[in-house]
Order: sequence, then structure tokens, then C-alpha cells
Amino acid sequence: MKRLLFTLLFLVSLSPSFAQGKLEISEIMYHSQVTDTTILIDAYEFIEITNTGNTALDISGYSIDKGVFYVFPANTLIQPNEFIVLVKDSTFFGNKYPGVTIGGQYAGGLKNGGETIRIIDPLFATVFSVTYNDVAPWPTLADGFGFSLVSTFSTTTSPDLAAYWQIGQLDGTPGQSEPQSNNNYPIVINEILSSPVLGELDAIELYNDSDSIIDIGGWYLSDEKANPFKYSFFPGTTVPAKGYFVVKENLFNPFNLGFSFSRKGDKVFLFSSDSANTLSGYEDSWSFDAQLSGVSFGRVTTSINETYMIKQDTSLGRANSPEVGPVVISALSYAPNIALDEFIILKNISDTTVTFLSPHLPDSNAYRMDGVTFKFPFAPNEVSLENGKSIILSSLTPADFRTKYLIDQQTQVFQYTTGGISSSGEAIRLQFPAYRDTLADNSYDNHYVTMDEVIYNNVNWPDANKNGFYLQKINLSGISSDPINWIASQNPISDILGIENNETDKKILLYPTISNGNIHLQSNEIITLVQVLNTSGVSILNKLVEQKETTLNDLPEGYYIVRISTNSGTITRKVIITK
Repeated sequence: MKRLLFTLLFLVSLSPSFAQGKLEISEIMYHSQVTDTTILIDAYEFIEITNTGNTALDISGYSIDKGVFYVFPANTLIQPNEFIVLVKDSTFFGNKYPGVTIGGQYAGGLKNGGETIRIIDPLFATVFSVTYNDVAPWPTLADGFGFSLVSTFSTTTSPDLAAYWQIGQLDGTPGQSEPQSNNNYPIVINEILSSPVLGELDAIELYNDSDSIIDIGGWYLSDEKANPFKYSFFPGTTVPAKGYFVVKENLFNPFNLGFSFSRKGDKVFLFSSDSANTLSGYEDSWSFDAQLSGVSFGRVTTSINETYMIKQDTSLGRANSPEVGPVVISALSYAPNIALDEFIILKNISDTTVTFLSPHLPDSNAYRMDGVTFKFPFAPNEVSLENGKSIILSSLTPADFRTKYLIDQQTQVFQYTTGGISSSGEAIRLQFPAYRDTLADNSYDNHYVTMDEVIYNNVNWPDANKNGFYLQKINLSGISSDPINWIASQNPISDILGIENNETDKKILLYPTISNGNIHLQSNEIITLVQVLNTSGVSILNKLVEQKETTLNDLPEGYYIVRISTNSGTITRKVIITK
């Protein structure tokens, strides 16, 4: 007991976390490749930690308390750009990586299916945390193929997102900087047709985002991670510069040997190979949900360089054109403070009424929210949403929500009683059932199509984390998982519901939308106020106008939202300032 008390006193007596933002996990080997059956499968696991700051850090008493367990001993200093390598088994690691200094051996082991690794300081504050995964778009080659996850040290992407990481060298590079990769190919899976109309075939479209022709002869396609070699491109196969290459099922599955996509959801993997036809370290992979016939998944890249597969009409061989709606997530309170509560607002941006029943299943076919646990009522009390109208989902009862936020009786309000919205970020989806499997006990397993989703985080999105703000989508026709289409808002919810149908969209001109600093606004009615907000929702300009024209001068470089108010309503526009 005395020894334990001494240890606790030692830990809390140290200074608070000055390493936060500087101490990072730089490389993870969570599922090493082991071909010798006498060696434990994860014997070569390691976690590499580095100091990305400019000064030495004393991390005595810091610890890893999730994923594995390790406490950094007294007098542990880490110099700028220095590495500390922690391992699962010092003996096996030392045999495989002779000459690499072992900083310590942790207790436990990393899960091959993904988990959270967290570093905390002596006062239990989180210094660095990552929740890795082995599901696409997380790199597949890190899951048992001998490659490690290597940090990109991105300042705009959360470590919990696959985009923050890349595939390292074969066997990893513990204790040293990652060499320049030779496998950063600009070849990506650009479109997936998993549910073709009758008479058509499954298809995969590749895109070459470079100015040079790229040879992909010998590369591999698969729908199964454990078997990456299902289809090999013929020698000499090339993808033209800034061009497309479409491969259909009659090529990658000519004899119906098991390489085809399910309309209920599936996976796809693209792997590069070397001259010996072995995996060389580049991949692009995706997991995707169910989809309706004739609708494909098309790749989009957001303003913060994150990529998603979004529904679209099939556009094989030409540029993607993702579809949004007809119902979108238009507001989200994910980390309320004492003045707010959790809520999600859905808005119908189409020209017709949407009934929240799927025509593709005979019964129990209501829409649902994924991310929180909520299923809309189905017949005979199904929900319908008129064009331009909204639905509110909240952790409060409808009566309490109406009273607190002054919501009229015409707006539909529902309560979700299980599940909650994550304060650190997650995917919130509006979905409807399209397909069904009947299980052995005659119960059903429905497969859902996503109508709209917002994948947010509290790192590079507008700040609505326990500060009295919530996320408000100001470009309703934009991709919902792109933070440029959102602001951190304090607008009264009742005002938003009223303003949404009062836009003066066709009465105001704003030009140019891409400018070197000056933006001109022109209206056929008096402009009362112009506000310019950055993508974090912070106002950088409030200009009282009281005339029909005005110019915004000398805006700094960046992405901005311009909010223009007149007596008949408010509209918003995106602008990009370049210098």
C-alpha cells in the first residue's frame, strides 16, 4: 500500500501535460507478418513515438493506458525528432530488428481488428490518441501483410481518420524517419457499381490524377482482404493522364468464381505490385453499404482532403457527379453545454414530399437514423416531410424540446432514447431499408441504403464542442461530410426553421466566387448586413450596408462563408480567396 501511494504521489506531483500536441505516435505495427509457425503471430508488434516539437520533452510518468499498458520511467527525455520504440516482445523484436534501440516493453498486445491507443500525462490528460481500424478505407496492407501504419503528421486531419495515416515500408522502419515512399501513386478507385440494372455488370472505375500515363500491369483487384490476388491486370495495362479506366465483371470474374459485388454492401481493394508480382505497398480500398439498382458510389474529396464514396447516377468513364438529398442533415448539436441539448435536424431540400417508408420491403420498412438509435414510425403512422420542411430528433421529449426552444406544433419532433451523439466525432446517417436476409430463426436482417450522412469530428470542423454552438449546414446542396458546408452557429432553432423557407437566393449576385481579395455583391433589394465567416464559424467581418450594392475588399487568403441579409431573408455563399 505504501509503495502504491508513493507511486501515485510521484505521478501527480509532476507538471501538467506540456507535451500535448508535440508527442505523437508516429508508426504502428499492429499485425506483423510472421511466416515461422514457431513464432507468436504478433511477436514483432511495436509502437513508435516521436517528439514533433522544437525542444526536449521530459515524459517521466507519462503512460499508455489504452490498447497496451506502459509507464515511462523517471528521467525519460525525448529530444526533437527523436524516437522511442516500444515493443511487445523484446527478444523477438531484437532478433528481427538488430541495432534498433528498444525503449521499453509494454504489457498486452494490439488488436488486429483495430482499437484505441492513448498516451496520457501524469494528471491523466490525453496527450495523443488514435483509434485505428482494419476496415477500408484504413490501409489493408497493415493487417498482416508486413507493412506498418505511418503518421502523415497532418495538421488538418484527426488521427482517428484513415487519411492521417499511410502505408510504411515492408517490415516498418522502427526508430528512424520514414524514407520517401515510391508507392504514392495517383491511381484511385473512383467509382463502384455494385448494383447494376438488369443486363449490366458490376464495374470498377480507376482514375489517374496525374499528368502522366501510368502502367498498372500486374496490379491486383479483389473484394476479399484475405485474398488480394483475385484479379491481375494484364501486362501493359495503362491509365491515361487525368483519365479513366473501367474494368467490368466479365473481366475480373469471367468464370463466376466468386469475385462480384453484393448490392447489399461489399468491399473493394486495389493493390500495386512490383516486377516480381508481389505487393509493393500501395493500395486504395473501400467498404460500401447497400445501393439501389443503377446507382453507383462516386469518389469525392472534401475541402480538408478527406475522401468519401457518395451515391450518384452511374458515370463510368467520366467525371463524378455525387447526389445529395432529397432529405439532408441540416443541423447537429453533438457536444452541448448546459444551455443546449443534443439534436439532429433533417430538411427536405427536394421539390416533392418524402415519406419515410421504403418501397423496397413489404413491412417494417421505415427509415432510421444510424449513429443514434432511432427508427421512424411506419404504417399506419408513417412520417411524411413536405418540401422545404424539417424534422427534429432530440434527446429530450418532444414537449420539453418545443418548450425549451420555442418550436411550433407544425414542426415534427421525435425523441431518441438510446444511443447518443459522440462529442469527438462519428458518422450520423439517414438510411432506408432496401434488401432483406431471412435468418434461420425466421427473423430478418435488413440492409440499408444511406440517403445522407455527415462524418464530423472536433479537430478540423467548426468548433461546436461544449461551447454553446451547434453545427448548422449553410450549403444544403453540398456534401454533408465536408466542413466547408457548415458553420458553428448560435442561431435560435426556431429562427433557422423559419429562415430556411425565406431565402432570397435568386435576387442576389455575388462575384467572383474565386478572387484575389475583392468580392462584389449586387441585389434588387436593400442589403442590410454582410457577414464573412471562416470555416470554423468565426466571424471575420460584419458590414452594415443599407444599399443594393457593396464590395468586400482585401479579404485574406482562405475559404469563407458570406452571409447576406435583406429584409426578406438571408442567404449564404462560399467564396475562395487566393493571393
